Amino acid sequence: GRVIFLARSTAVVGCVLCLQEGEPYVLMVERGDKVDNSGKWCMPCGYLDWDETLEEAVKREVWEETGLDLDELIQQGKAVYSRIKQPYHVGSSPKSNRQNVSHHFAIVLEGPLPALKGSDALASGEATAVEWVRLSSIPTKENLESSGMKGYFAFDHNEDIHRFVSIWREANAESLA
Repeated sequence: GRVIFLARSTAVVGCVLCLQEGEPYVLMVERGDKVDNSGKWCMPCGYLDWDETLEEAVKREVWEETGLDLDELIQQGKAVYSRIKQPYHVGSSPKSNRQNVSHHFAIVLEGPLPALKGSDALASGEATAVEWVRLSSIPTKENLESSGMKGYFAFDHNEDIHRFVSIWREANAESLA
């Protein structure tokens, strides 16, 4: 009664933060009916294609799911911190029937918040919404249950967001309160 895949899938996750007047916002996607974890929120994520690098995959997933072109934002000088070339976290879930190996990348932009244009995921039904969400409204693992948001996030992405924020704070000795 159990399905086991013989190969591990390589997934990428893109944590995109934008500082607007010192307030950090996180780029979030509400998953649509055509994908698993429908109705839950996550960061842009997906699978590595056969013909691309991890960096190319995360940039493509952010583009497909949100319409944001990370290369364009970097060229415009909006990136103030980047972990797009090297993941800040690599994880796997041996209890999953897919046992994905996920590579988590991040970028921090300077505001104003980039406009979220139409995306392939919205057009296809893979996503139902794309929004900039205040970091302060995303619960940590410790306060997830008391926040009333248990079951709200796919793939523990709320936890992953706070993992990156800790790395960002440490690297920059800045407060993102």
